[in-house]
Amino acid sequence: MKPSEMLEGKILEGGYEVRKRLSKNPDHTGGNFSVCYVVHKAGKDYFLKATDVTFHPGGGDQATRIRDTMTVYTYERDLLEIARMHAMTRVVRVLAAGDVPVKVGDPKTGEFEIAVFYLIFEQADVTLRDKMMAAIPVEAIDKLKALHHTAVGLRQLHSQGIAHQDMKPSNVVGFMPATGNGHYKVADLGRATHRDRSALHDGLTCPGDPRYAPPEAIYGAPAEGFDRRRFGADAYLLGSLVAQIFTGVSITRAIEAKLPEAHRTGKWNDPYDQLLPRLREAFDAVLLDLRPDWPYQKEDPKIREELELAVRQLCCPDPMHRGHPRAFGTLDPLDLNRYVSLFAALIHRAEIAERTRAMELERIATAENSTRAA
Repeated sequence: MKPSEMLEGKILEGGYEVRKRLSKNPDHTGGNFSVCYVVHKAGKDYFLKATDVTFHPGGGDQATRIRDTMTVYTYERDLLEIARMHAMTRVVRVLAAGDVPVKVGDPKTGEFEIAVFYLIFEQADVTLRDKMMAAIPVEAIDKLKALHHTAVGLRQLHSQGIAHQDMKPSNVVGFMPATGNGHYKVADLGRATHRDRSALHDGLTCPGDPRYAPPEAIYGAPAEGFDRRRFGADAYLLGSLVAQIFTGVSITRAIEAKLPEAHRTGKWNDPYDQLLPRLREAFDAVLLDLRPDWPYQKEDPKIREELELAVRQLCCPDPMHRGHPRAFGTLDPLDLNRYVSLFAALIHRAEIAERTRAMELERIATAENSTRAA
């Protein structure tokens, strides 16, 4: 066992008791090299992410591994502290950070201690991915709420120069109290970066999960400039999240499935701008395929139109034209405020649509009862 897998039963600084190691989430990117636990304090559970100081995928000698591991850990810790200091209400809050010694080796021949570093977070009840995979369907209003809260979380991060870079259903977590309304937060800054602080993974064309990454990243042609490259990727990931939670489709994989073999990643070796016409055609075809799957098409077709338009703007394959068209030339097209407002407005429209649907079902039931009575 790695030292980070040996924390069960330990009491950490602040009185947190490590109770249970969690199984690996196959959709988790930022924490590929960490181990997660449930910890307990004062009658409440929390979430712990542990990192081995001696293990890092970069390889190299032990000194290099230790340096790189500590760089990754402290970078995420510092970004989380920025989020906490600026009261980012839609970003999962870090509660504690520290290290704990773990004995390794053979008691007969000699043991030694290795430090395991950890971060402790508020404990969510569920991830958006879990809800989407559950047997009970997620209501459309709840999906819109998740989108609204995610857009707020990304906007809060962007306001402090932080790009998430790994936004997907497993990194949107829900807090579902027994009473009152549930809410969602953005989680896992393990692949995030800051405008003024370089990260160890900044050199990667796909810092996050390549299954969701924007096309320019997976083709090895990321946009120039921090905002267009990093915030542009977050915009794309938000748009892809819109499509995925309503239609089950990842825009990145759907686009690639529409391309001829010679134009797919690993096959295309020419400049990215020469591929853009094909990517736009594939993207248009994907949006056309998704059209029947949007919610409330009978009760309020405008909801479908607005969601489809948001995906078209946020997921444009050309990173230089991604974002809200009304902002180009005067404002920042990658500013997510417009989409925060859009999702909030769509929640209101969806509530009206739900009432319309309920009234129609009641009307049909009344008519059927009248027919049977006659």
